[in-house]
Amino acid sequence: MGFSERRRFLVDAGFEEFGEPAEYIDVTAGTKLPVVIRRRDRDEEDRFGNVSIKSRSIIFRVRSWQVRQPQPGDLIEVSGGDLAGLYEVRPDPMLDAKGVWDCPVERRAQ
Repeated sequence: MGFSERRRFLVDAGFEEFGEPAEYIDVTAGTKLPVVIRRRDRDEEDRFGNVSIKSRSIIFRVRSWQVRQPQPGDLIEVSGGDLAGLYEVRPDPMLDAKGVWDCPVERRAQ
């Protein structure tokens, strides 16, 4: 087993242990894919002169071998737990060196 296979094995183990089952909905193609996601929160700070506004954004991490290229407007549906709900992928998903997408999402009202 080479380095990339070992790294993928470790990434898979982390997702299986700490992840949540979900469905990735490709809005353009009209397809649904079963995926496992991990949540990460990120604080963002906007400045307007002397005023600073902090907000928290939600990032869903999804493996690139489950979703090839996440697109803004696609949906992620989580059916159980604290994360239950429908989320829309926001612009600029980023692929890290381990092959995991960081997808900024926004919860949709249902």
